[in-house]
Amino acid sequence: MVMDDRGDLAPLFTETTCALMCKFRKEGSCLRVVGGAVRDCLRGDAPADIDFCTPALPDAVSLWIQQMGWRALPTGVLFGTITARAPTGEMFEITTLRRDLRSDGRYASVEFTSSWFEDAARRDFTINALSCDENGALYDFFDGLQDLQEGRVHFIGDPQDRIEEDHLRILRYFRFWARFGHVAPEPNLLKLLESSALLLESLSGERLWKELLGILATARFGEAFWLMNRILGPILGIVFPKPLSRAFWEHPLLRNPLLRLSIGLPSEASYRLACRRLHLSKVEAKHLGIFLSREPYDVQVREERLQRVLLQCPQGGCAERLAADIVHAVLRKQLAEEEALDLLNDVAQTVFPVFPLTGSLLLAAGMPPGASMGEILEKTHRWWAANNGEPDQAACLAMALQVAGIGA
Repeated sequence: MVMDDRGDLAPLFTETTCALMCKFRKEGSCLRVVGGAVRDCLRGDAPADIDFCTPALPDAVSLWIQQMGWRALPTGVLFGTITARAPTGEMFEITTLRRDLRSDGRYASVEFTSSWFEDAARRDFTINALSCDENGALYDFFDGLQDLQEGRVHFIGDPQDRIEEDHLRILRYFRFWARFGHVAPEPNLLKLLESSALLLESLSGERLWKELLGILATARFGEAFWLMNRILGPILGIVFPKPLSRAFWEHPLLRNPLLRLSIGLPSEASYRLACRRLHLSKVEAKHLGIFLSREPYDVQVREERLQRVLLQCPQGGCAERLAADIVHAVLRKQLAEEEALDLLNDVAQTVFPVFPLTGSLLLAAGMPPGASMGEILEKTHRWWAANNGEPDQAACLAMALQVAGIGA
């Protein structure tokens, strides 16, 4: 289907993108905006990135970009991708049309083509195979626009073939369903995704974590993970309880992806498995562990409770730490959602103290660098938390010097 009207696609046609399209036309070729940017514009969302495809080969693409006075970066030249950097600093990926020759579920070997249909057919979902030219004509080979309007996430062609080509599409399905799906997944498709789940074990933790982050970023992440339980439970130890309402998750304190992930980790063993398999950084693993410190939530923040929270979150994050306790209390049915939202609002309005001491301040005060400085900071931090975070920077510095035996 082709429509000759820019309409909702107007945000794609900036001064910069039009200059780029004009250059390719003058060289006897063309550019089309492809994929997510087209899809998002049709939904009324601002596109995060604008990517292009062209029948021109990478060498020609690089040459034309440089003739414009732009930089041409060979970011994925083996797969036909050149990144164009405009003088404004804007970046655009330009990829030569291609078709997949072989794929082992992780890597694909490709061949360049001049066929827009072949290039679209190698993509995962119908809603991601949309493209438009510089006149605003929309090209939709697989009824992606209808699927987008109806809230359906459909694989292009045989879902099993698409999954075998790239195993990560198992998680990508749920990510796109969480964002765009308004219709329940077909039971046969869910069975296929479940039966294919072990294929995820061949993928790197970094790729898995990137996809899971995309799911965790949506308001409907709980619904998606609920559907994914039989997939992620055995592989990552992530098992989500029955999802709470979307309105609940829209609260600003509940948007942290690590907080959300903590809900699906029922044990210390599942926490260790998830950290190891997803290759979480030390910082990510530490923060995730903090959100797993579950205590029965008391409406009144007791003095000893505040001390523990300040110990866990010296540089901020106390509100999210308490928010995690509220979420777990709701899941344990100790709090109703309405009562929990009131508590979340109270926590959000609370000003929590931040530990005012740093290593640079200790150095400036004459403390010698070394491993002992960390121990001194930790002891001072414990003293500060035991006093409910009330001591100011001067008092903390004096205590640190006293612990170090300086100036006594």
